[in-house]
Amino acid sequence: MEIDASSSTEKKFLDYLYQNGLRLPDAAQKLTKEIYSQPDFFYEPDIHVFCDGTPHDQPEIKQKDEQIRQAIRNKGEQVIVYYYRDSLEVLVTKRCDIFIKVK
Repeated sequence: MEIDASSSTEKKFLDYLYQNGLRLPDAAQKLTKEIYSQPDFFYEPDIHVFCDGTPHDQPEIKQKDEQIRQAIRNKGEQVIVYYYRDSLEVLVTKRCDIFIKVK
């Protein structure tokens, strides 16, 4: 799985899943058709995961992020955002339907 080597947030997300025996993403850096978007991770059939590090603290980037994510939701697909300041444990607990124990 190809991840952005410069993204400590993506690494932290994957490490957390792996260390806790949780389902890993089906794909990484998958382009979203019809929307100029490249989520960090993807779970079949329609779950886009974004791992937002410090660059996403900038207001103009936040605004663009929200436009893209809303366009994905408008297609009837799901969006999950892991923001670097948030708790991965809380995120995983909220979406235990996706982040299931596999080992």
